[in-house]
Amino acid sequence: MEKIKLRLVGAIEVFDIDLIKEILHKSFESNELDNNFINKLYISFNEFKEFGDTKLISSAGKCGSCDKRKGGYLFVGNNSNNYMSFIISKNKRGIEIFKCSYFNCFERNINLKSNMFDMENPF
Repeated sequence: MEKIKLRLVGAIEVFDIDLIKEILHKSFESNELDNNFINKLYISFNEFKEFGDTKLISSAGKCGSCDKRKGGYLFVGNNSNNYMSFIISKNKRGIEIFKCSYFNCFERNINLKSNMFDMENPF
């Protein structure tokens, strides 16, 4: 599980949508959910690139509201400081990922701007 999670984090950091699809395809219960998430992530990646980001920098943390036991990652654009945060955890089939609007990052002093994944239709 940890290996898969690290592969997923690495793929998000470099905007590798094909690898993300491969990893998540095995874990989601339905293709509709998989495609909805992938499409939103693809749009978010393009928005990061429009702001001049060439990669995302990840920092570990956990949910600060609903389930404080669940861990995940904050992803920050290397130029824009725009961000998105996801809880990444184990499910029956492998791995699940979902956005977290109340994410607490373990690393402090991160200057964040706009949440790129929450724009318009949040997943």
